[in-house]
Amino acid sequence: MARFSSEPGAASVLGLLQWDIWLTVAKYDLSSSVEMFIGAAPLGPEILVKTRKLFPYWKVLQGYGLTEAGAVVSLSRRDDIWLGSSGVPLDGIECRLLSDDGKELKDLGHPGELVIRSPALASGYFCNEEATQETFQHGWLRTGDLALLKRSSKGNLHLFIVDRIKDLIKGMQVSPTELEAHLLLHHWVEEAAVVGIDDPVAGEIPKAFIVRSASSQAQSTQDLSSSINKHVEENKAKYKWLRGGIEFVQELPKTTSGKITRRALRDAARRKAKSVKTGSHL
Repeated sequence: MARFSSEPGAASVLGLLQWDIWLTVAKYDLSSSVEMFIGAAPLGPEILVKTRKLFPYWKVLQGYGLTEAGAVVSLSRRDDIWLGSSGVPLDGIECRLLSDDGKELKDLGHPGELVIRSPALASGYFCNEEATQETFQHGWLRTGDLALLKRSSKGNLHLFIVDRIKDLIKGMQVSPTELEAHLLLHHWVEEAAVVGIDDPVAGEIPKAFIVRSASSQAQSTQDLSSSINKHVEENKAKYKWLRGGIEFVQELPKTTSGKITRRALRDAARRKAKSVKTGSHL
């Protein structure tokens, strides 16, 4: 019988394991597995802590990359794992952070847009000069990701991905990834995605799209919403509460690599809000 020792997966998949595993782990011998490699999206620290409790013999490794940079930019080092880090940039890859006005942030620990330079960078986008000019500038790739750079006690430079800049919920700059990771800890949540929807006072407020877990089917939508809201409000600052509401869906839109496409959800939420507003004036 074949047995695995290292398992790759998307961050969203590890989130799903948190609750399903309680019912299935006793049926399987996973002692051969020593590590889990995670990519596709930032992995919330709450899920990491939970995973370590469930599988204390696992090393949870993370990586970061994008097609334009030759797929892989950074990877965890087995001898220098840092909670929440997407690992250490590979040899030959330079990473810098830019402020909102495009200036390089020299001091570590301050968030900024991640830009990358390496021999593996693409030369541009085929037949799309405008996108090429916006993304590839003076030999550097503008990733559009908000990140932090920190140096570990072993002297390695670690990359921490906060979120996509365009996905941050305007106003108080709420990170959808942070809320999604927290929502996945709720036992009635199978999958979660958070987007910002327009608000006349705050600019934008968080709205959650939730795929219910199998164990929640006996619960009413109202009870489920109340329980999820309580889960957020007891653990997060008030400006991070789901004031944009909760919408239950059958599935979340994803790319082929398992990344949730928040843009599709955001566009759907805006169309729905627009139709409601239009209907109220009829």
